[in-house]
Parts: sequence; structure tokens; C-alpha cells
Amino acid sequence: MSHSDFLPTVTDLHTAPEVRIAAWREELLGQILKGTLMVGSVACLIGVYIAVKAEIWHMAVLNVLIIVALCAQVLLKDRLPFNLRVTFFLLLGLGLGLAFMRDAPAIALLYLSTIPLTAALFLGLRASAFSLLFTTALLFFLCWLFDLQWSFRGLEDSPWRQWTLISSNFLIVNGIVTVSTAVLLRNLQRATEEAVSAQVKLQQLALFDVLTGLPNRRLLADRLSNSLSQAERNGFMGAVMFIDLDHFKNVNDTHGHPVGDHFLKLAAERLSQVVRRGDTLARIGGDEFVVLVPGLAQNLESAALAVQTMANKLRVSMEVPFEIADKTYGCSASIGVAIFPKADQTADDLLREADTAMYSAKHNGRNRVVFFEETMQTELRQRLEMENDLTLALQKGELSLFVQSQCTPSGAISGAELLLRWRHPLRGQVSPAEFIPVAERTGLIVAIGDWVLDQGLGLVHELRLRGHQFPVSINISPRQFYQGGFVERVSTLISTHHISPGELVFEVTEGLLIKDRDDTIARMYELVAMGVRFSIDDFGTGYSSLSYLKKLPLFELKIDKSFVDDACTDTNDAAIVRMILSMAAELKLKVVAEGVENQAQVDFLASHGCDSMQGYFYSRPQPLAEWLAGLGEASVPQPMRPA
Repeated sequence: MSHSDFLPTVTDLHTAPEVRIAAWREELLGQILKGTLMVGSVACLIGVYIAVKAEIWHMAVLNVLIIVALCAQVLLKDRLPFNLRVTFFLLLGLGLGLAFMRDAPAIALLYLSTIPLTAALFLGLRASAFSLLFTTALLFFLCWLFDLQWSFRGLEDSPWRQWTLISSNFLIVNGIVTVSTAVLLRNLQRATEEAVSAQVKLQQLALFDVLTGLPNRRLLADRLSNSLSQAERNGFMGAVMFIDLDHFKNVNDTHGHPVGDHFLKLAAERLSQVVRRGDTLARIGGDEFVVLVPGLAQNLESAALAVQTMANKLRVSMEVPFEIADKTYGCSASIGVAIFPKADQTADDLLREADTAMYSAKHNGRNRVVFFEETMQTELRQRLEMENDLTLALQKGELSLFVQSQCTPSGAISGAELLLRWRHPLRGQVSPAEFIPVAERTGLIVAIGDWVLDQGLGLVHELRLRGHQFPVSINISPRQFYQGGFVERVSTLISTHHISPGELVFEVTEGLLIKDRDDTIARMYELVAMGVRFSIDDFGTGYSSLSYLKKLPLFELKIDKSFVDDACTDTNDAAIVRMILSMAAELKLKVVAEGVENQAQVDFLASHGCDSMQGYFYSRPQPLAEWLAGLGEASVPQPMRPA
């Protein structure tokens, strides 16, 4: 028998260690009974033969009864409870000890010694100690009862000393064996408990998310495969929902990871309250959760309706603000849904489809549910190709700078805005509305923005050398603005290009103010101290809060083109433009109107005090070199008349 035969096997981690020890003892008792039956049968048959020859009939009958009792124990093991079988085994040892004590006391001692050992094996330390004391006392009593004589030299005339010596040695020898066995088994049980606990922890780490306790990607993949196989067999359709928490990064960046972790725990709890019993809610990383919903229906329409209802419940549940440390945090969720099974669909395919649908939900405004469609795969591939191409665009020199003049109503240049353009070798001119969001999402905007900033400050220096005194505006993205070392980088470039105060304007959107406002204001004041001016681009279309105007060190507001377009014909747009101009005048802020395309707009804006305009009426964006060349010929560009 190997060492492993003495240890309980750890298979089912949900089975308590005590149950495993009990099962091991059950198995051990069965093995002992089988061994005793085989060896005991041979001994008893020999005993029967000897007893018959000696005409000791009661001994012969006793041996036969022993064989019958052992056979009954083995045959009835599945019908008799464990404690009853142990009790029978103890009584068998006791009965044999009593039977042999008068005629064969040495054999009786052997049988009596099995009682405490059996108790240690099957009943524990306390039961074994009690049985040891009981058998020792019984041995002394039987010695006195039968007036047994033991062959001890020097003690022939003192039976009481003989009985005491026999009993004490019986107690010592059996005590060592019994206590050792009981302690060994107790330590074995503790070791088993520790082994089970360690295996449970390992399983938890391998298959469950440490933060939320939900199944992780590995366990989800296993359940996805099983659900796909089951759906193909029984014909019931299921679905996978890919959930991404909108703007969770803002919570992490603004309030720190401890708050972010607590936020994720609360989100997991809330989602788990919506999913059905039998569904799987998993966290596969960051702020991404997946819900596996098998067995929805046997037709596509019913399955889609059922998962649509559940997805909306999940989405609505996330709209309720979270309370963390007496602060309220808003949230929403974008959910992508993929239905299975489909032909040759794998678990990876299913998860990828749901992920693609989720990105479509984000792209279309967030906080919505979108079902996967085959066309999404093409769109995703194109988006990934654009990300890869944009990564190489800066290295290959495909990005270039254009400039659009800002003019007074009469057409004199009062400023210029630096614009980024990308000419792809295959796609041709790519709209900034397409590639700027990609650069923002991938983080490429930081490297691209740094290049634009360097080129822009070089332009400012070049204009001064040519004798032109008007500011150049450069668009700064929120991601670039909050990049570590941004303020220091601007300071270095200002020193390198010898920029004077008032020559450089940073255009930022109102979205910049969503993040930590105090940190934003502090950074802005640092840059203003270096001579940088700030302009709010697309004013009125973003954060839409006027309270920040009195706190921020602003120089300029830019009226969005959407207000300028219909200012001459729409009373609401006209009122908004007049309000912005009036407010800016009171706050002593410069105003630039964007998207000016006709004389009527110029006249309207000028009549209400707007002294700087930008749009096709004056000039289209031009390549940097071309714009500079034209600037050298005439400082006042001629207004462009519509064809």
C-alpha cells in the first residue's frame, strides 16, 4: 500500500474535510474487515480443528461464530451504518477477550488490545482514551475474577502484584499505540483542511476575479463552450452581453484607484441582482463585464426580445448613481449583444461579436444596447486599420499643418488657427472628424499633439521674424493637457522658440472641465504665467456651465459654427449669439465667430460687436507654407465670395 493510500483524496472542493475523513475511515474499516476475514478465517479454521481434536466444543463453536460474524460484517457493509459496524467490531474484540481470558489469557490480551486501537482509528482521541482505561480496568477485574496466575519470577505468591503489573504494562503499551494513532489522525484531518483551503484559494485565483469574486475570463470561456455545445444539441438559443462602464476612467483618474475598485464592486453587485439564476456574470478585466444567458428560446425573435429586455434592465440599473464615502458618482453602460448558436461559431467568435457590438454602442453615443451585425466586423476592421495607419502616419510624414486666418470685419488678419490634416497614401485626404477621435482613443494624440505644438511655436517665431503681430491658436486635447510633464514641455518650447506673451493661444473645449476642475485651473494659471492665452472652442455646445467663466483665466470665446449658420434667419440662434457677445464684452473677453460664410453673417456679427471672424468668407484652410507665402504678399486677404 502506497503513502497516498493513507491520505483522503481531495476531489470535490465543496466537500467538507470532516466528510472526507469520515469517508476515509469508512473505507479503512472495510479494508480491515476484509483483511480480518481472510486472515481470521484461516486462524479460526485451525482453531476449530484443534478444539475438535481436544474435544473443547465451546471453543470450536466460538471460532465458527467468529467466521460467521466477520462474513456478515463484510456482506452487510452497505446496509449497516458506520457507527453500528464500528460498535460491532469493538464488541467482537471484547467478546473474544472475555472468551479466551480463562483458558488462554495471552490470546485474550491480544483481542483486548484491539479495542482502544479500533476506537482511535474510527472514533477519535477521546473515545480511544476512554476505551483504553475501560479495557485496562476490565483486564484487572478479569484477573481477579478468574484468579489468574501469571509466570512472574519472584511474584509467585503475590497475585495482586501480578495483576497490577500486567494491567499497567497493558496500559502503557496500548496507550502509546492508541494515542499515537489518534493524534496522527487528528493531524491528518487538520492537514486535509489546510489542503482543501489552499486548493479552494488556488481555484478562486484561477477561475474567479480577485476584486469582485465573479467568474473571470478563463471560467467564462469554459462556460461559453459548454453553452454553445448544449445549444447546438437542444436547439435553444442563448446570448452574450458585453458590458462596458461609460467614462469609468474618469472616476479612476480623478478620484484614485481605491474609489475605482469600490465602484467596480458596487457595479458587480448591482449587475448580479439583475441576472437570472443559472446565468453567468463575469468580469474579464478593467470595467468590462460579460453576461452569459443560455436557454432563452427556440426561435431567434423570441430570444432577441428576451435578451433585449434583460439588457435594458442591466443598462437602467447602472444609471442609478453610486454612493461612495458620502459622494455620488454617476454612471452608465454600453452593452453589446451577440446571439448564439451560429454555424461554426466558437466561444472566441461569440465574445468578439459581443465586444464589437459594444464598441458600436459606444461609438453611437454610449448608454445603449446594440445587437451584433455582420457589417460591424467590417467597420471594426477598418477602424483597426486606421489606428495602425495613424500610428505610422507621423513617422512617414503623412501629417501636415494647415492654417486658417482669423480676420476683422474689414478683412485684416487678426489671428490664425493651426489645423492638422492627414493625407493617406491610399484613402487620400482623411477628415479630422475621423482620425482625431481615433488618436484620442488610442493615446496617439499625445505624440501628435506634441509635434503640432512644436511646429506651432515655430510658426509663431517665424511670424515675428516677418514682422507680423497677431496670435496663433493651437488646439490642445484634454488627454494632452493632462499628460504628465505637459506644462514643463510647453515651458521648454516657449524658451526654445523665444515666444513672447500674447503670441500663443491654446484652444480647449468645454469637455476639459469635466475632470478635476481645481487641477485644471491650476495648470491653466501656470501656463498663463508663461504668456499663454486660453480660448474656449465651440463655446455653448459642451459642458454648458457658465460658472467656470469667472474662475478660468480665459482670453477668448469662439462661437460655434452651428450658431452662426442661422443667426440671420433663426431668432433663437440670433439670441444666443447676441447673448455670448454681450456676456463676453462684460467679462472683457475676445470673441471669434467660426463658420462665417457670407456678407449677411459678417454684417450681423459686426453690428453686435464681434471684431474677429473665421470662415470660408475670408479664407479656406491652407497648407502652412502656402499660407506663409500668401501672407508675405499681402497682409489683408481679400474676402472670398461664394460662387
